[in-house]
Amino acid sequence: MHWKRMIGMMAVCSIVAVLISGQAMALVLTGYFPVQQGRFWNFASPKEQQLSTWAINGIFTERNVGQVFVLQQDNCRFFSMREEWGGLYIYGEYTPDKYFIPDKPILFLPRELEPETPVTINAVIKVFSKPDGKAEFQETGKINRSITLTLKSIEDMTFNNQELRNCAVIERTTKEDGAVVMETIWFAPTIGPMKRVVKQDAAEKIYTLTSYADSHIKTVKQFATKDYFPLKAGITMPYKNHNGTADSIETKKQEKVDQWLTTPCVFNIPESASPNDIFYYTFNSDGLVLPQIFRSAMTSYTAFLPPQAPVTIFPNSLKIGSFYTSTSYPRICKYPSRTPNLDFTTEMQFSSIPVSVEDVTVPAGEFKGCVKICLFNISRAFEFKMEKIRVGYQWLAKGKGIVKLQQVEFGNFFRPERINEISGVQFWELANEPSPVKLTKMTVEREK
Repeated sequence: MHWKRMIGMMAVCSIVAVLISGQAMALVLTGYFPVQQGRFWNFASPKEQQLSTWAINGIFTERNVGQVFVLQQDNCRFFSMREEWGGLYIYGEYTPDKYFIPDKPILFLPRELEPETPVTINAVIKVFSKPDGKAEFQETGKINRSITLTLKSIEDMTFNNQELRNCAVIERTTKEDGAVVMETIWFAPTIGPMKRVVKQDAAEKIYTLTSYADSHIKTVKQFATKDYFPLKAGITMPYKNHNGTADSIETKKQEKVDQWLTTPCVFNIPESASPNDIFYYTFNSDGLVLPQIFRSAMTSYTAFLPPQAPVTIFPNSLKIGSFYTSTSYPRICKYPSRTPNLDFTTEMQFSSIPVSVEDVTVPAGEFKGCVKICLFNISRAFEFKMEKIRVGYQWLAKGKGIVKLQQVEFGNFFRPERINEISGVQFWELANEPSPVKLTKMTVEREK
C-alpha cells in the first residue's frame, strides 16, 4: 500500500505545482461540435432576413482522402470534413462556381487548446474552376492561406433557460492574399456553435443560435408531406434562376409505372447537360417515392424494377429536426422497352432534414410557414467510375410545393486523371403563380 500512497502524493504535488506556476490546462474540445448525420444549427442575424443554417447531411469519398461527411452552409457552400484524433479537419471547400482543395487537411476545431496559446495552420490551396466559365473544370490557381485558432476564454451561457457550462470561445483568423477575416465562435459541449461573430475590415455580422438538432424543448412541429409536395397533374411551376434563365417544373398526366400510379414531373432546365429529365413521383406507405427517372441526355430510364423498392425522397411526415435517409439500387434501362442493362450497377441515396419553418418572399409573392429542408442526394454509377452529388436547401409551401431552391451538383470521379467538376447550380425562386397546362400523356421523342 506504501507505493499507492506515494503515487497519490505525487499526483497532488503535480496539481499544486501547476496551480502555483499559473499554467493553464488545455481544454479538451472533443464533443464541442457533434458530427452525427442529421445535426444542424439555425442562426439569426439582424442584417439578414432568412435564417442561416449549418447542417451535417451526406457522406462521400473524397479523392486521396477516403470517407468524409458534408457540412452544408448557406448559398450552396459546403465542406468535406472528417474527425480524427487531432480534431476536426477540412479536406475540401465547395462553392457554386469553384472548389478548393488544400495540400494538407485544414484544422477546423482541434482536439484540445490551451487558453491564449494560438495554433497556426499554413496551407497551399488549389483552386478548380472553369476558365472564362466555359471550358471544362481544371486547376486555375493556388492560394496561400494562414489560419490561426485561439482559445480566448471559457464562459457559461444559457439557451432556452438551459444553463450551459464551460463553453469555449474560439477566435479563428484567416489570412489570404492580403484579406483578413476574423470569426469568433462560441461552442457549447454536446451542442456545437451557439454564436458567431464575423468581422472583415469595417463590416461585422453577428449570428445567434435560434434552434438546433435535438433542441426538443417545445412541441416539435410536423407536417403532411402530401400538403407540401402536392402531385397535381397539369400544372407548370415557373422559376427564375440566378443566371437569368427561366426554368420550370411541369406535371403531366398520371401514368402507371409497374404497380405505381405516378405523376411525371418534367424538369425543364435549359442550361443543364440533361435539360428535360422526367421524374415519376408517387406516394406509398413509406412517403414520397421515385419509381422511375427518364434521362433526356441519354434517352434512357433509371428505374427501380420489382422486386427492388423505389427510393424514398421524403417520409410521409415532415418533422422538424428529424433526419431521414433512403437508399435503393435502380437499373439503367433502354427506352422505351425498359429492358435493363445488367452490365451496369447503380446506387441512389436521398437524405433530408426539415430544419425550420420560415416565411419566404419570392417574385411570385410571400408564402407563409414554408418548411425549409436540407437535402443530400448521391447517385453512383460504378461502371462509369463516378457519382453525382447534390446538396442544398429547398423551401416547400403548403398547397404549392417548391417555392425556393438552392442546389449545387458535383461530379465526383473515381479515376484520378479525371478532374472533378461542379456540373449544375440552381438558385430557384418561384417567378409567378403556377399555371395550368393541357393534360397529355408523357411521351418522349425517340432518337433517330
